[in-house]
Parts: sequence; C-alpha cells; structure tokens
Amino acid sequence: MKHSGLEDEIDSPLKSYCNSSSIRNGKRMTHRKHKSKGISKDEFAKEIQALSLDASSVRGSDAKVIITKCKILAEEIQNSNVANKKKLLQQVAALSEDAQSEDKMEQMCGKFLKRFVLLVTFGPLLLTLFSTVTERLMRQSINVVVPPLDGMNAIVTGGCGDLGSRVVVQLAEAGCNVVAACRNNLQSLAQKPAVFESFERFEEGQVQVWPLDLDDFSSVESFANRYLNSSANGLDILIHAAGVKEDEDEGCTRTKDGYDLTLQVNYLSPVLLSQKLIPALRKGGDGGRITYVTCSEGLKLPDLLPWPFRRYPVSSLPSLEPIMNQKETTCSPRVQYMNSKLAVVAHSHDLDRRLDRSPRNMLITSNAVDPGALDNRLGRSLTKGIPKRQSLRSQLLGWFPPVWLMVMIFDTF
Repeated sequence: MKHSGLEDEIDSPLKSYCNSSSIRNGKRMTHRKHKSKGISKDEFAKEIQALSLDASSVRGSDAKVIITKCKILAEEIQNSNVANKKKLLQQVAALSEDAQSEDKMEQMCGKFLKRFVLLVTFGPLLLTLFSTVTERLMRQSINVVVPPLDGMNAIVTGGCGDLGSRVVVQLAEAGCNVVAACRNNLQSLAQKPAVFESFERFEEGQVQVWPLDLDDFSSVESFANRYLNSSANGLDILIHAAGVKEDEDEGCTRTKDGYDLTLQVNYLSPVLLSQKLIPALRKGGDGGRITYVTCSEGLKLPDLLPWPFRRYPVSSLPSLEPIMNQKETTCSPRVQYMNSKLAVVAHSHDLDRRLDRSPRNMLITSNAVDPGALDNRLGRSLTKGIPKRQSLRSQLLGWFPPVWLMVMIFDTF
C-alpha cells in the first residue's frame, strides 16, 4: 500500500520507531497488514487509548510522530474485519486532527522564537547604528572662525596633551598669550617633540609651559597663586582640557588627597582651579570665559527599553549620587569617568548661574563643550572600555558569534 508524501519525508529510524513503539498493553505495533484481520476491536481500542495518552503527555512523542502513528493505525483498522470500524476511524481521525493542530502550533512557535532571537541579538545593534547614522545626517556643518585675540591671556590645562596642545596652538595663532599647564612639563614635552616644535615657533612669552598636577590639590593651589602673583592683566580664557580615564584592568586608584584619581583630575581639581582664578578672571577685558571639556559619555541616558533590548546596564549609566554621597561601591574606571564628566556639566551650569547672579562676576561665563569622538588615546580607550558589571543580555549574548564578530570589527576600526 502506498504512503502519503508526509510519511516519505519521515526518515526510516522514525518509521521504525513508530512501527515498533510500545503500547500500554505491552504489545508492539509492527507491520501487521497480513494479519490485521485477526485483531479484535478491544485491541484497537487499547491502541487508540495508548496513542491518546502519548499525545496528551508532556513527555510524549512529537506531533509529527503521533500523526504518522495515526495514519498507520487507520490503515490497520481499514484492513480489519472488526465491527464499528467507522467509530474507530473517527477516534483516530480526531487524534490526528489534534496532533496536526499541535504541529502547526509548534511550527508557529518555532518561527516566533527564531525571529525573537534575531530581534534580541541584532535589534540593539541596529538601534545603535540608526541613532549614529541619524545624528550624522542631521548634524549641521560648523565653520570655526577664530577671532583676533591679540593681548588676551589664556590658560589651558592639559596643554601638552593631544587635545590641549592643539587648543594652545590655535589660541597662540590668534595672538593670545597662552599658559599651557602640563603635568611634569619637561617630561611631557620631551615625549612629544611635535608639540614642543609647535610651541617653539611662537614668540617668547606667547606660549609658556607651567607644571600642574591635577591629582594633587597643593599643586593646583601653587599654580593658581603663581599666576595671580605674576599676571597683572588678569585672565580672559580658562580652558580645562585635561582628562584621564584609567584602564579597566588596572582598576581605580586613589590620590594622596584620598580621592579617586579620575574624579579628582576630571572634576575636583578643575573646580578648585576655577575658584582660585576668579579674581584674575574679573580683570579680563570683556569678562572671563571658563570652558570645561566634557564628553557625551557623561550625558548618557537610559534607553527605557525592556531587558532583551537594553543596550547597557542601568548600573553603568552616569550618576551624581556616588559623588554627592561618597558611596563605596564596586569601582569601574569607565563609570567613574562618566560620573566625573556629568559632574563637570552640572557644575558648569550651576557656576554660570551663580556668576550671573553676582554683581562682581556678571561678566564671567562658564561653558561645557563636547568635542565629539577623538582619535587619540583617551578616545580609543572609551570605545574599548567595558564596564565590569555587564547586563544579563550582554553576558548571555556576548559570545554569540555574530555579536562577537561585530564587536571585534568595531574595536579594530
């Protein structure tokens, strides 16, 4: 007798299992076409009952196996001489319909799960890519024109760094007298001959390099006192371009003042230096300008997406609470960096409000600026730094081949 196309799709081990699987009364289903006429009605009823129990059991056979068993049993009943053959066939047909409905449900669930896994895996990546592309397309072109700054005085912290040295050169080219505040100024310039040559091409006094260690409050006070005692013309521009982010493997270190290194260099010392130099900023011609260089990492907000789509854990978002309450928590250099940059933005906004309300300081302004992504050591460390406390999604899918491959490509380029 010919079998249907569905039976042809089932492999021979499955057919063998279906034809020889045990039933409740201990008998086995075999190829009994030649002796199906001798099977009684009660035996068929027991087989139908056993098949029904197998189909309804959580640990029972797969729906496709139940369908195949029903077809084989229906053939045997059709070839037998038992009475009420029609009733038995109806019972088998009902079992087969239920199994077919279950099989359709399993196929729908399988498709849903596949799409769900793909969405959970690539959804956050596509969201990140979409936000980046949208920002690029909507970004307005900026034409930077440096006005003449002849006779003005400026201080740039981190003046020997990648970003600070370029700011120093631009200010000096505009005619400004610049003090480049560098940590261990001689060592910094010796390690960067290109920066040294850039500073050397200006007239004497136009670019000066002074030592300043932001991880030491006494150094900040000495620098401020030196400038207040040596400059009679006051201060027009104060730019805080210095910044630090420790490597994740090295962890968080403490300064001799007892504070976290990242927090003190990026936030506490710049605030102290600004406060110390307020008298010099009052003497500025058109009013002093304080500029803090911040980072978009410090302004990161929760994406408000449910767990499977969450791109980063809530614990890795910037917050002022650890700084305000001085909580001892598990330290991550990346989180400390973001917290310090958020604190800088909050301080700059509050400082500008306070200066505007003070009659003596109304001409002094405070600003925070984000230069964007930079191809330097600090910028590259921000893209590769991973918080120690990852989200559950990151832990589960971090080693998934497509995700791992895209992360490697991103870190490389």
